[in-house]
Amino acid sequence: MYISKSKRPNGKYFISIAKGIRDPKTKKSKKIQIKGFGTHDLDSKSGKEALAQAEADLKEMIRLDEASQGFENFEDFIESLSKDKLSLNHKNLGYLPYLKIFNQLKLPNFLLKW
Repeated sequence: MYISKSKRPNGKYFISIAKGIRDPKTKKSKKIQIKGFGTHDLDSKSGKEALAQAEADLKEMIRLDEASQGFENFEDFIESLSKDKLSLNHKNLGYLPYLKIFNQLKLPNFLLKW
């Protein structure tokens, strides 16, 4: 993962956190945007703040990525967070009750056969 600064035609830069991956079908590398911080002039106050926020978020994402190694699925990793005292910056954890119902109904197997 890295911080990407893409120059726009108006001279400002779009700041984002991106990750380079290799497409298994085409065997070509491509960039996936993970989180965007908007378009800013890098010399302005808002540009410097956005860049600082991107750097802080990148450090946290790398730390969580390293901590998540060795888990079979995302649910096991989330459950271990409370034990290890790790934290997540985002609040997208509301789907976990639905994930349990999804697994109890054996929908993953059904969808794979369908």
